[in-house]
Amino acid sequence: MQKIVSVKCPKCNNKDSFYRYGKDRDGYQKYLCRKCNHQFAPFFNNLSLELIPMLDFNSDEWHADETVVKISGQKYYIWFIIDSETRFVLGCHLSPHRNSEQAFTPLNSVRDPGTTNAIVSDRYNAYKVPVKSVLGDSVKHIRVESFKDDISNNLIESFHH
Repeated sequence: MQKIVSVKCPKCNNKDSFYRYGKDRDGYQKYLCRKCNHQFAPFFNNLSLELIPMLDFNSDEWHADETVVKISGQKYYIWFIIDSETRFVLGCHLSPHRNSEQAFTPLNSVRDPGTTNAIVSDRYNAYKVPVKSVLGDSVKHIRVESFKDDISNNLIESFHH
């Protein structure tokens, strides 16, 4: 479930009738209230502190995958773990190697933010041992074998592109 933050006019408390009105000097979206013509940019520094307790990373599925990137002509692999409900990146790791040892790093980084019932990955064998040893036997490891499966890893694959 996606959490949406509502914007309201600080002058007239209008909550539903705005124009986007460019960006402020810090790069935040500015708005123009249609009712009172007041220009404002919501103050998001306090907003992030309010949202932290509301974020819940205890979801049904996390998706794990790696992709190759070129940095200065060298191949590197970037590993991601994404929450299926919030679409937040929970863990990532950049490595010059693509093996099982490298899969441990993003999995170790997701132990603290929350828990999951299942982790979905492609059929790459590097995930077998790290998922079992880091997340334990209580987490089901779903390996997507083909496009005919009911569960797909399209969420994270589309994130890479």
